[in-house]
Amino acid sequence: MPLSPKESFRALLQQLMDIVENMHEQCFKAQTPEHMKKIMNMTLRQGKALRTISVLTQDKPEGVPLKLLAERMGMTAPATSLLVESMVMKGFFDRLVNPDDRRSVRIKLSEKGRENFERITAAFIEQYDRLFCSLSPDELAAFSSIIRKLYTFQCSEKP
Repeated sequence: MPLSPKESFRALLQQLMDIVENMHEQCFKAQTPEHMKKIMNMTLRQGKALRTISVLTQDKPEGVPLKLLAERMGMTAPATSLLVESMVMKGFFDRLVNPDDRRSVRIKLSEKGRENFERITAAFIEQYDRLFCSLSPDELAAFSSIIRKLYTFQCSEKP
């Protein structure tokens, strides 16, 4: 019995998640043992925080308020504060006094955090390059168009 369109779409989404998960595994396996010791002492949530801070500070290099990080991560302020504390203790984040509001802090990547993020990102880019070499130019253009459309729908700022 053929799959319904909804079931077919869900199967495609599962395959896409499997591809990304496999790429994550390959990227981590490609790291040197000493680097693995540094990054394996990080939870998935801490890894997501590293990525989120990297993205947010592209527009705000001076750092972002804890509240903004909490909103983007879908976490409470107290939970985010604990997460940030663990990342500061590991040397991945710098916590700075907010000059606009001394009661709050700004968070940004430390030099160690930036180096680790860049190294992990480079490994992912290599994996994606190998993956996309298997697509024809037309397939790559169609895929890119769909990803941009989904990203705009899902990730653009909403009022």
